[in-house]
Order: sequence, then C-alpha cells, then structure tokens
Amino acid sequence: MQREIELGAEAAQQEQDLLAAVPDGDDDTLWQALVDVVRADLRIAEPGYDTWEGV
Repeated sequence: MQREIELGAEAAQQEQDLLAAVPDGDDDTLWQALVDVVRADLRIAEPGYDTWEGV
C-alpha cells in the first residue's frame, strides 16, 4: 500500500503519456506501451516481478 501511495501518481502519469504517444494503428508500439504499463504496475505491486521475461 505504501508503494502505491508513493509511486501511484507517477505511474498513472507515465501510463497516460505512454498510451497517448501511440500512433493510431501501430500495434507494435501499442503492445510495447502496454508491456511498459504492466511492468510499472508490477514494480509497485510486486517488486521483482517486473523483470520477468517469461515465455
């Protein structure tokens, strides 16, 4: 909860900026922006999970 209080506003602004910068129809850029948004959320909720590369 403390991390969310401290980092939540910055993460929300970063999310808005990332998604606003995606050109219409650019699926690759949209995908990367969504990955970055989820990683930022994970950095707050479960630090360490944001670096997982998975399959």
